Amino acid sequence: MNKTVFIPIIPKKYRWIFSNSYIEELFIYGNTDSCFKDKLIFRTRYIIFIYICIETLFRFLLYFVKQFFIPVVLNKEKVLSIILESGKGYGCSNIYKIFDINQKVNISIKAFHLKDYMKLGRVDAFLFGKNILSAILDYYTTLSFNFSDKVISLSLKQGASYITRYSYIKTQFFLLHKKYPDCVVYTDSGSIPSHASISAGFKTIHLYHGLMSHIHPNTFPDYYSIYVYSKDEKEYLLKVGVDSEVYIYPSIALKFKTNSVIFFMPADISNNLNLDTVLKELVELFNLFERYSYKIFIKLHPLCYVNNSFSKEYKLSYTNWYEALDFIKNYNLIDEDNASVALSKLKPSFLVGLHGSTVLCEGLNLGIIPIGIFKPDKKILDSVAYRDPHVYKINERSLSWPLDLEIINSVLGEKKSYAYGNIIRKLRGT
Repeated sequence: MNKTVFIPIIPKKYRWIFSNSYIEELFIYGNTDSCFKDKLIFRTRYIIFIYICIETLFRFLLYFVKQFFIPVVLNKEKVLSIILESGKGYGCSNIYKIFDINQKVNISIKAFHLKDYMKLGRVDAFLFGKNILSAILDYYTTLSFNFSDKVISLSLKQGASYITRYSYIKTQFFLLHKKYPDCVVYTDSGSIPSHASISAGFKTIHLYHGLMSHIHPNTFPDYYSIYVYSKDEKEYLLKVGVDSEVYIYPSIALKFKTNSVIFFMPADISNNLNLDTVLKELVELFNLFERYSYKIFIKLHPLCYVNNSFSKEYKLSYTNWYEALDFIKNYNLIDEDNASVALSKLKPSFLVGLHGSTVLCEGLNLGIIPIGIFKPDKKILDSVAYRDPHVYKINERSLSWPLDLEIINSVLGEKKSYAYGNIIRKLRGT
């Protein structure tokens, strides 16, 4: 039987150690169940820690030597911004939209690629070793924390790799901060690099490129400020005790909307949904909007356009929408990469997106009625095991197809603007 216990909030300097999605889930839901293997690791944690120290020493030597085989590319006298990107490209769009980034004084780093950090310059062995020792002492301290055996076991399993990676990145950031003290770090992903940049003294700003999931203060970096898509997310962050300044991405409601609808297609549905079921629902929706003479636009996910080498590197899979939608003739394909830009340009009255998609929130912010498709089955939603990953109240903030067919039909058939406005106000909770 699962037990839940009080999870103590730990000092910020130790939070990088627990930056693991599995540990974060244990912190959020407080599940203390663990198997015998975890209990064994927990009971022998100090012995295992000795092995972690030995492995860390070898990794230290490997990292230090490896950097000399990576060419240094940083030769800028002045740097005002560093962008830590996920590597998928589109994730940085919000950074460029909110802040005036001058590429001449900017460095872009793929947050999960160690070689990108090594390209910034050679780290000093003494400083790197000093940070390694500090990280080892931090790890040792956490072994006595009042956490479940499963949490400590997971932290030990990643111990040597986390200590070395965090220490190397922190050392690079320390040297960068010393050389460019006025520089600001902007990030769309990567908690370990964020922890490292903050520890090195950088003002670090996090900009979500999608709806946020639940977080726990024990793993969340101490950002200078955070940008989110909705009031739900801002209120949540403040409620859980995040000290950062939290901002909602600015958006201005459209004053005029056209008789059009945009369908935002996900990159891949193969893991969760049956393609035949998906196409059946899409055809029904297409036919409904055509019946009311709406112009239909389709926008594919940015990942649908990446090259094969990128797909292999990140192990991505895609649904071939060109082939899947071949039977639909009366639609216009949108080339615009950014969803909010496409919405602002075309000014549709409706948008259709995957249940949980960020665009449903972006559309409502602009005063467009969002329709979510492929919502999880009610049996799944009502099950004890189901945990909605979203902080944004997606079920309250969008209509659902085909559940809300009557409401959608009534708005399409009603020519008076107040009927449309009533739906928007209801979804916004105003």
